[in-house]
Amino acid sequence: MQGALRIDQRAPLAQSAGVATFLLMLSCTDGFLKNTHGNFVFYILKDAALLALIFSAALWISARPQERPRGRWQGLGIWLLFMGYMVAQVFNPGSDITANIAGFRANALFALLFLVGAVFFTSTKRFAKTADVALFWIVVAATAGIFQALFPNAWNSLSPGLAFVSHKYTNWVSTGTGLATAVARAYGTLVDPAAMGLACAAGFILAAGALPRASARGVFWCLVAMLIAGLTLVFSGSRLSMAGLGAGLLTMALLSLRYKEMRRSALVAVTVALLAVPVGFHAGGRAAVGRFTQNSLDYAGMTRARSEAIVLASLPSHPFGLGLGATGAGGRVNNTRTNSVAVDNVYFATLYQSGVAGLVLFAALQATFLFLAVKNATKARTVTARALYITLASLQVALLVAGIWTQGAFNYAPVCQVFWLLSGALPLLKRVEGEPS
Repeated sequence: MQGALRIDQRAPLAQSAGVATFLLMLSCTDGFLKNTHGNFVFYILKDAALLALIFSAALWISARPQERPRGRWQGLGIWLLFMGYMVAQVFNPGSDITANIAGFRANALFALLFLVGAVFFTSTKRFAKTADVALFWIVVAATAGIFQALFPNAWNSLSPGLAFVSHKYTNWVSTGTGLATAVARAYGTLVDPAAMGLACAAGFILAAGALPRASARGVFWCLVAMLIAGLTLVFSGSRLSMAGLGAGLLTMALLSLRYKEMRRSALVAVTVALLAVPVGFHAGGRAAVGRFTQNSLDYAGMTRARSEAIVLASLPSHPFGLGLGATGAGGRVNNTRTNSVAVDNVYFATLYQSGVAGLVLFAALQATFLFLAVKNATKARTVTARALYITLASLQVALLVAGIWTQGAFNYAPVCQVFWLLSGALPLLKRVEGEPS
């Protein structure tokens, strides 16, 4: 009877692990589902999975009260302030409530995964397993990107929707003969090339961070994962993600210097990056090189400068922003109101949507999480825990740097889901390491 009760009590945990895996899988394949089917249901599946995961977390701590997170939660206060302000932004009169709700979903809803992680990361093993599951599905998405880049005709023949998206994200690269050739940027199973680039940068960092805690066979697969992520990053043509990856690896190297057991892994990660990028340029040929040298660089800069000027001009009349639905990412808008503007910069986008207070809270939250990741890495008692916290800090820095050129760094799938879920390991270090709180 007691054994049956024990099984019943553990059922919510198994269910939650399955839902979390489904959410990460869906985040890495939802672009393919949307592009090939276009059914509305695929646009709400992630939200449904998130709500199911929150319900599972509540069920888990209800069935096992001894597993409830106890003690002082580091970073919870600033997270509550940030979330409270984002909820209030739903009613911002600068944009209609429908657009604001959509903006909340894109900008803040998945921050709830912070609480889910805080509930379920009761051990370093569980923390590590979640990071590894995220890495696996990112590699699946990146592998699809390589297939798309090497066999574009076969990829486009899978669905008219894929052919349309490939045409939408096409660069016209000079062949040196006065003619131009069309080359599609890789997006694989994600929504667009920028999302693919960010995912590859995140996957590369997750694989590099797994090296110190990996077995001999695990080290081999980590190297394979880094090569796949590096190649697909080049095929995506995402310059912002390359900058983010460089910043993330630099952070990993600097944080690893003081720990003997981690120096070799950091060196290997930097070496693989230095190899994968040129190999990717060689495999991509003139198309890959053209993406990083053509005049579109000037066009992108001018576009960002124009949108940032609009943001600054709006501040005097809208100091609390124009609502979460007031911007669109990647040159698109979320609604048809005249105040909509695409701002490819997470900081200016936050300022335009939620005002000075929103930007301050966003910056404070990010600074707090980064401080806690570094602090927990310093206090960690095991190589595995230390490697995981350094990985999280490196991933966050990569997203913060990439955010200079995109507003999707913290709301694009799958990096959004991975970052917020793993950040749940920050509040209670003792709990993650199995100590009484």
